[in-house]
Amino acid sequence: MATLTIKDLDDWIYARLRQRAKQQRRSIVAEATVILEQALTAPPPDDAELLKRARQHREASAAVIASHEAFQRMVAEGRP
Repeated sequence: MATLTIKDLDDWIYARLRQRAKQQRRSIVAEATVILEQALTAPPPDDAELLKRARQHREASAAVIASHEAFQRMVAEGRP
């Protein structure tokens, strides 16, 4: 069995991994292994389906995206 060492891992990633491992009652190594297995055995994304979903998101968000002028007006009004 191979050994993997991860250097310079951000603290928040390690903390989240430790939290997730604790919730699943696994060691940190076992949890990392499960995550890697899931990521590497998942079927590759279907490009056509991804494109379809991206277009759906674009259409759904078109109604809420403000124009530059509307955005500037909201900033001038002090709106977040």
